[in-house]
Amino acid sequence: MSVEFFQTIMGKRFYEGTAPRIADKLSDIAKELKRANDLKEKELATHIVLPPT
Repeated sequence: MSVEFFQTIMGKRFYEGTAPRIADKLSDIAKELKRANDLKEKELATHIVLPPT
């Protein structure tokens, strides 16, 4: 009978500690990418000159 990964001490540490931390950091990265994109959009919007209609 083999033991599944989630049943091991390392598996428990991974699922209860490492995986949630990875998810939190991915969320932080997504927020920073959005913030950087928003800043870049504002920067570019100030340089756009639309022709008169």
